[in-house]
Amino acid sequence: MQQRKQILSIVTAVVFGLSLGWLLPAQTPAPAAKGPQWKDTAEFDTYQNYTKAKDEKGKEEALNKWKQGYPDSEFAAQREEEYLNLYLQFKDNRKAFDKAKELRAKNPNHFLATINGILSLIYALGTPPPAADLATAEETAKYVTDNLDAFLAPANKPANVTDPQWTALKPNIQNAAMRVTAWVWVQRKGNDARAEVELTKYLQLDPTQAQFSSFLGAAQLAQAKATPAKGVTALYHYARAATYDGPNALPAAERQRLLTFVTDTYVKYHGSKDGLDPILARAKTNVFPAADFAIKSTSDIANDELAKDEEWKKAHPDLAIWRDTVKGPLTAPDGAAYFAGTIKDTGLPGGVNGVEMFKATIISMEPATRPKKLVVAVFDKAIPDATLEFEDPLPGDMPIGTEIEFRGAGKSFTANPFNITFDIIDAEKDLKGWTAVDAKGKGPAKGAGAGKGKQKGKQ
Repeated sequence: MQQRKQILSIVTAVVFGLSLGWLLPAQTPAPAAKGPQWKDTAEFDTYQNYTKAKDEKGKEEALNKWKQGYPDSEFAAQREEEYLNLYLQFKDNRKAFDKAKELRAKNPNHFLATINGILSLIYALGTPPPAADLATAEETAKYVTDNLDAFLAPANKPANVTDPQWTALKPNIQNAAMRVTAWVWVQRKGNDARAEVELTKYLQLDPTQAQFSSFLGAAQLAQAKATPAKGVTALYHYARAATYDGPNALPAAERQRLLTFVTDTYVKYHGSKDGLDPILARAKTNVFPAADFAIKSTSDIANDELAKDEEWKKAHPDLAIWRDTVKGPLTAPDGAAYFAGTIKDTGLPGGVNGVEMFKATIISMEPATRPKKLVVAVFDKAIPDATLEFEDPLPGDMPIGTEIEFRGAGKSFTANPFNITFDIIDAEKDLKGWTAVDAKGKGPAKGAGAGKGKQKGKQ
């Protein structure tokens, strides 16, 4: 699998449907009779200079003069918020983040500083952001998650937000906080196990976040060397990011890139595309795999096949000898040498693994009556692969398809099509299942072929 890397560029800030101008008016209205008061006309004029400035530098200088001239202004708290408002307005992310941190130090429930400040701006401070900023974002997100009701208490509601709007924000605020926590741990390289935990929590809250599925895949893939099973589930999460096309899905081009990665990796791991389509179908509609999710590797499949083959050999010891000791070696490139050194004039199957005779099906006889040659099928009843030759003819004839058993000495062979010819030395002892008799009622002559001598080799 490819090395871990971020799939997309930086995550965009969370949007709650609240514009900055809605949260704070562009200009502070004249104070009520019992509210904060201007110390004098000069202070009000200083404030007016701030509102009239056109750019960030001019506005910041005006705020600084106001702060220097009236450090104990009754509008000091509002003035600090105006700094944040200014930096947010001009997208000065560094200053906005720092001012938000400063405001939260005095009031951890400060809505604008928390949401539009820290939880939104952490994504814009670098890749990854400085460690201190990640710590600030993590602490802020944890506070919000642990104190969600207190954070959204009526006393903290901005004046220009209605009660229904305030109540409706709760799931979005929770989403934003958990999103930041998960993202922070993604940025902290070498903390993949913790990143996996936080990403899982977040995706349980919001299964639509396809990019975070890809992050989870990367976190698990990074742990696959120590825990191979995580490499398998990592592929599922990449598949999720590649196939999901609902809200918060990745762009089409990115999904296609990930799908190619998933397909190529799956084929390398599994050996083919078999079984991939059901995984992709589930990933499209389910953010997490089933509890028993697994993908068999090529070695797993090879071991399964080996186990099946061992069971087959136990059930069919005669066919196993034919496949592995006779046909397989004889159809190999050095088959002729193998025949000359191992099979020729040797009695087969020779009692290997307790097998005394091969089972076979009659395909044809030469001649049709009292044959001296039988063409038979050993491994597959429909495919002739052995020829049995007798010195003396067999009595009568047998129906094609009759099953017999035999043992004999290798005489010759052809590799393609494969067929091996055996000398059957003593039909009475070396052939079973031939029940035909001659017209005079005689069966195979006892000791037929005795004049040829005993079989060579082991029997």
